[in-house]
Amino acid sequence: VDLATLGSDFFNGVASDGRDIRVTTADGKTEVPIELVSLNTGLGTGELYFKADLSSVSNNDFYIYYENEDAIAYADGDTYGADNVWTNGFVAVYHFDQSSPGAGNSGVYLDSTSNEYHGDDETTSATTTGQLGRGLGLGLVAGDHVELPEEVLDGETEVTVSGWYQTTKGTDQALLSAASASEDDEFMLTLDEGGGNINRFFVDHGPSGAEDQIFVFDSGDFNDGTWQHYMVTTDSTAVGSE
Repeated sequence: VDLATLGSDFFNGVASDGRDIRVTTADGKTEVPIELVSLNTGLGTGELYFKADLSSVSNNDFYIYYENEDAIAYADGDTYGADNVWTNGFVAVYHFDQSSPGAGNSGVYLDSTSNEYHGDDETTSATTTGQLGRGLGLGLVAGDHVELPEEVLDGETEVTVSGWYQTTKGTDQALLSAASASEDDEFMLTLDEGGGNINRFFVDHGPSGAEDQIFVFDSGDFNDGTWQHYMVTTDSTAVGSE
């Protein structure tokens, strides 16, 4: 939820640290787990996630409650805390809301799941405005990247990756890359400029010599400077995308 869309009444009433925010289903009583990534009542901005079951045949209504001075923020591991937003097979979730000057800082970019696969900062670029809330700028110098624990992808034969990116560069750019020393369980997702094309993704998943590979062509160029969403799903036999 982009909390900026809730208007001044919300920001005038909510606690400055968001400890009183609750989300319920349409009955106004049944709570659902929430993760508050950020909240700035002065600027009128914030980023909130909640877990919910959605219907494809009827309206999906949820309510956000606030303005309770006696409320206490949920801990991550509580029933309605952040850890329980990202269940259902989520291995790692990164909002890139954190910032640390300089490269080589460990565990800067927090994984919102209970796995706590936090990412190390290996980029000289700064945190910047994202599609929702803040995001991570990359590419100020060659080799900028976030290093994730090997457990995120090691040995995984079924993988779904999704996120947002924005770029004006027309060269190859990796969104996610992982491999063991022998290239086993390799996974690579790149914006691929090969052959002069600047509207295609390249996805590679599987052991070297037996990997699944696919080129996905977008309807527009990937470097048009707009925010673009991607989702790629692979299993042991095929690769698909949206």
